Amino acid sequence: MNWYTIGKKETNLKEALLPYIGKENILFHIGTDAQACSHTRADFVTVVCIHNVGKGGSIIYWKDKKVPTHSLWMKLYGETDRSLQVAVQIHDLFGEAMRDKILVHVDANPNPLYQSSNYVKQLAGMVMGYGFKHVLKPDAWAASHAADHIVKNKN
Repeated sequence: MNWYTIGKKETNLKEALLPYIGKENILFHIGTDAQACSHTRADFVTVVCIHNVGKGGSIIYWKDKKVPTHSLWMKLYGETDRSLQVAVQIHDLFGEAMRDKILVHVDANPNPLYQSSNYVKQLAGMVMGYGFKHVLKPDAWAASHAADHIVKNKN
């Protein structure tokens, strides 16, 4: 898995996060967004937003291109699954103490006006099943803003 900084410098997950491990006031916000590239495929971007509370932060990301997606459920499941894969990697790399510092942003809105509301319980349940905290729209900015910005090539 090739990780990149916003400046498109290649890095790896452990190397990028190591300077922040063990420090107080650090949170890792993980989110994924997808952009359709055809009727049946989408590009996915997963971000780790390293939030040094009160002092700013930085972002690393990886892309997964031309993934089959045939429905809204497949897209949302794929986004949440990719975010969870990264959360698990961070936990495995740095230990149980990291669990409370990881927040998984789910790109689904509980408001019934949105189609994604039909899947909020399942997606939030996936995250909770792994023992991580979840954040839903409209507060899931790591997915709906950071990852969205990169997947749409606005960086």
